[in-house]
Amino acid sequence: MLTEWHAVAPVAITALGQLSWLWLDNVSTIVPDPYLDEVFHIRQAQTYCAGDFARWDPKITTPPGLYILSYAVFKVTGRCSTFDLRALNLFLMLGVYLVTLLISTGQSSSMQQQVESRAISRIKRDHRPSQHSRLQATLYQGYTALNVALFPPLFFFSALYYTDVASTLLVLLSYYHFIKSYHDGGPGLVSNVLTVLYGTTSLLFRQTNIFWVALFPAGLAVVGALKDMTMKQRELGGAKSNALSEVLRTSWEDSVVYDIPVRNAYVEDYMKVALSLAVTTVRNVQTVFKVLVPYLTILGIFGAFVLWNGGVVLGDKSNHIATLHLPQMLYLWPYVTFFSFPLIYPYFLQGFIALIAGTPTARSLEFLLVFSRNRVLPRFHVAAGFFLAALPVIRFNTIVHPFTLADNRHYMFYVFRLLTRYPVTKYLAAPVYFVCGWAIVQSLGGPLRQMFSAENPTSASSQFKANRGERMLSRPSEGESCKVSFVVVWLATTALTLVTAPLVEPRYFILPWLMWRLNVPSPASSSLPENNGESGASASQTSKGWADIKSVLWSKHDHRLWLETAWFLIVNAVTGHVFLYRTFEWPQEPGRVQRFMW
Repeated sequence: MLTEWHAVAPVAITALGQLSWLWLDNVSTIVPDPYLDEVFHIRQAQTYCAGDFARWDPKITTPPGLYILSYAVFKVTGRCSTFDLRALNLFLMLGVYLVTLLISTGQSSSMQQQVESRAISRIKRDHRPSQHSRLQATLYQGYTALNVALFPPLFFFSALYYTDVASTLLVLLSYYHFIKSYHDGGPGLVSNVLTVLYGTTSLLFRQTNIFWVALFPAGLAVVGALKDMTMKQRELGGAKSNALSEVLRTSWEDSVVYDIPVRNAYVEDYMKVALSLAVTTVRNVQTVFKVLVPYLTILGIFGAFVLWNGGVVLGDKSNHIATLHLPQMLYLWPYVTFFSFPLIYPYFLQGFIALIAGTPTARSLEFLLVFSRNRVLPRFHVAAGFFLAALPVIRFNTIVHPFTLADNRHYMFYVFRLLTRYPVTKYLAAPVYFVCGWAIVQSLGGPLRQMFSAENPTSASSQFKANRGERMLSRPSEGESCKVSFVVVWLATTALTLVTAPLVEPRYFILPWLMWRLNVPSPASSSLPENNGESGASASQTSKGWADIKSVLWSKHDHRLWLETAWFLIVNAVTGHVFLYRTFEWPQEPGRVQRFMW
């Protein structure tokens, strides 16, 4: 794998470095002075560089991690100007790419595959992929890491002195350590100490990281521990059906966790998985507690800080009071869809095909479906249940923070002005939330090439029909689908992150998007067909070389990555141009340039 990395990583780092430098150079040339929140951040960092650690700007709400890091860099370089502080984020962005590459390599396509039994791991080792497949997988992983670094709300702030890039990097380091500990045979004393160290360091950059360095890995760790016990209990025979009563019985009596691939799951399966995990956890408290020790330690440290500080935020507490804000979980879905449409468009397309495949004139399109027709589209009672829950939430819990409609420099100002223009508008958005949420969850369900197989157009649908009878308790996952348990943990962590924030900002959704993006299944190494040399042994070495390049970069490459890159570059170019050149002035502040930003 290291050889393949040598071919991919330098190219990606060079490209990312050039783009980041171009962005930083333009920002620093056209906007040389601190802009917006940079005024507070840069002033505080330069106060630290001057050796004054007792002075704190009350407008700053986040901990001093970024300023401490800047002070450390200052002690080495002797530089602490606005440009130097902004340039720090450029190097941190390269770190985001490298750590994301390590995560993608370590977890393959799904975090759930890393907490499966050691027996399955041995089987996988016995079926090692070819060098061609390894190169294909490495290209996918390197390309995924590059696209993560180009994610517009993150890349935009790589040229400004904000905490987002450093905060994201620390969360990624914590997540990578979590994955690596499972690769190394499971957490031990040293691993647990490092878990606490990574987690608490991340909290120095942003308080809300607590959910992603403590609760999120804790949930996955509990799932992993319970699944190890589940594998040891398989010889007991498992359940005779997947009825809720049978799920609860086997979870309690045999400590068997009910968990199935997302692509095979109905909505009710999510409830069954959650209940099964809860019951099995209660049944095995001692085992679960051992797994949770490092994460409980992080929570204890964070709790001590909250008690000492008198609240979660530093500084301006009056404008950052925790408030129940359930519509945040509705806003998540169009947010992810807007930025990741290139990844999930096949699922929208498949839903459209499912709609028209029932008509006589379009019945021939049914072979394109990965599922039988009643599996693609949500059932009527599921949609009805969503709207019955969402509409009251929209009616009674929609919160528009005073900052949102008071500052037209942020894009959210225009989004909420549209949503609040007419009383009915916010309700009309409910179907958009539903459709986007459905597609995003579907995207965790399986590799793209299993959806559209040119060689055997009916095999995917037939295979699923055969698997229907196999949706048993404790059945190991097949293919590349995420497990329902991952979605449950991800949704729970995302909800805790968002629903207490009264202010809606694109930056708040970066980490939920990131954890979803890192677990979108990859077709690179397992689903793509192997190159068996059908082009002919008589072909010249040069022709074969070009054929291999074409195969790796196009015919066997997940084309969605190219589309994702193009889309991110377009969004970054447009938002960057608007920030730099589409300026305006407020009448109450003549002569002072205002700029649009995330």
